[in-house]
Amino acid sequence: MKIVTFLNHKGGVSKTVSCIHLSFYLTKIKKGSRVLLIDLDHQMNLTDFFVKEKSLKNIETVFSDYNTIDDSITETRYKNISILQGSENIPLLEHQIQIDNHPWDCLQNIFKKSKRISTDFDYVIIDTHPGIYPFVSCALIASDYYVIPLVSECNFSLDGLLKVEKFIDFVKQKHNSNVYALGYF
Repeated sequence: MKIVTFLNHKGGVSKTVSCIHLSFYLTKIKKGSRVLLIDLDHQMNLTDFFVKEKSLKNIETVFSDYNTIDDSITETRYKNISILQGSENIPLLEHQIQIDNHPWDCLQNIFKKSKRISTDFDYVIIDTHPGIYPFVSCALIASDYYVIPLVSECNFSLDGLLKVEKFIDFVKQKHNSNVYALGYF
């Protein structure tokens, strides 16, 4: 199983759309591959795209009790694509991580608690919200790879890339992470 996080300091650079396209690509080109999407963006666009009705079992439920991970994974209307739905309360959860001194490897620990993720899925794709916040760190620590979408005609996106790269280097050193850049586009 490979875990890929999409991130950028800036919004509107197609993180969510890239997650959608990659998930379809992996299930079509690599026939039989199963993809789990994780929506860590409080805007919940990934969740809205893949499910018609939101579940009460989402990232917030899982964060409160890691043991609920397997029951919180929702099948989507698309073959071989499942999702751990997002929550509008992600900013509050990130605040809780900081206040409660919650472990930064929480997503990695959640994956370890799961009996399904490593056996039922070939790929986990994580969509993060804009900025450099605790869940972005948690996602990087849990991931094998990261991808940074860019908007090339915008200097803010390129300037943000330098900030994101410094942040990733910090996370890698502080948390002994081996996350690897899969690319920028």
